[in-house]
Amino acid sequence: MDLLDPRLGDASFNHFLSLCVSLGIGLLIGAERERSKGIGRSRHPFGIRSFTVAAWLGAVAGMISNVWILPAALLVVGILVCIAYMQGGGDDPGLTTEASMLLTFMLGALSINEMYLAAGLGVSLSGLLASRDWLHRFVKRILSQQELHDVIIFFAILMLIMPIAPNRYFGPFQAINLHEIANFVVMVIGISAVGHILKRAMGPRGGLAMGGFLSGFVSSTTVVMKMGQWSQKHPESTRLAICGAFFSNLSTLIQMHVILVVSTHLLDGRIFYPIAYGLIVSLIIPWLYWRFRSPDETPQEDDLKGGAFDLKSSILFTLIVTVLNLISTALYFWLGTKGVWLTSALAGFSDAHANISSLAALNKKGEISLQEMETAVLLAFTSNATSKIVVALTFGNTIYKIHVVSGILVMIGVIWLGVWLHGF
Repeated sequence: MDLLDPRLGDASFNHFLSLCVSLGIGLLIGAERERSKGIGRSRHPFGIRSFTVAAWLGAVAGMISNVWILPAALLVVGILVCIAYMQGGGDDPGLTTEASMLLTFMLGALSINEMYLAAGLGVSLSGLLASRDWLHRFVKRILSQQELHDVIIFFAILMLIMPIAPNRYFGPFQAINLHEIANFVVMVIGISAVGHILKRAMGPRGGLAMGGFLSGFVSSTTVVMKMGQWSQKHPESTRLAICGAFFSNLSTLIQMHVILVVSTHLLDGRIFYPIAYGLIVSLIIPWLYWRFRSPDETPQEDDLKGGAFDLKSSILFTLIVTVLNLISTALYFWLGTKGVWLTSALAGFSDAHANISSLAALNKKGEISLQEMETAVLLAFTSNATSKIVVALTFGNTIYKIHVVSGILVMIGVIWLGVWLHGF
């Protein structure tokens, strides 16, 4: 007992729990490996008992206070793993089982001080091992080369560029923040990827509508452009493209109202009802197109292939938003509170809800009234809808242009009718 840390005196119960966790880790991972070890002389030497013993060995070594015990035990296990690999007679040259054995030992040691973390990692490892066939089939048969390339780019931006981008404002009028720009790029390509995944998983019938709705939380204008391009490429699916475009308007209104409520901590009926009317129109119109769509409006499966996102378009769109934000900041700097409406209208051409937080801040400071703030928000949405009209007229076939432009005009009219009815 001299080898045990004397501070552990009353921690026996915790040690017992840690040993139970290590036992569970070894049994769980070992059970999965037992099913895939094979039979006969070519079977793998590591099974459920080997993994359980390795996890327990790690836990016991972690309990002993001598600092050399744990490295020595890890070295012994590593040597045994190397011997087993060199003597293996199977046809599989992989190292998955051997690496899992070492990791199981280390998880057993980790369970002494971080039993919940060790348990979570053990469950994750067993799930990863059990999903081997599905992962191989997904990577080789479902995931295209372009999609794999897009995944690498996405995580490179997320894990390498975002952490080092400085989170401070600089440049003209202190309007540029590289961290926020990187975050915006990640959101644009992330939502585009989600829409692409939905189209692959649900097919174009459900994927276009759901993809348009989710992508609308990032940029409804971009969705209108993408759906217009889809209608040109697949005229038989124009109604589905129109559904996706209108569902993006629905998500824009939802996000705009949520941001407004969160920023101001109040729910004002004067703006609630106009937005609610717009939500109803944005829901009814795509439902009608979906309800009366033709059964033949389904593109071929080949049309669903391709990249998860367009990096060049995403970066270009981010640059446009950044430039418009710079212009809006300059106008507010020069014109003060008198330029709030003009600033909101100009900002709305790129993003309907980009400046809601700044408007709420001005309202809290008492520089603009609640009614002036709400009017500025609706002006931003109206100018954003105008930009969608321009985009719809630029992209898409004739039917797409007529229906999308008409629907957007109806939505704008209903919203401002609500403004007039509820006493702005």
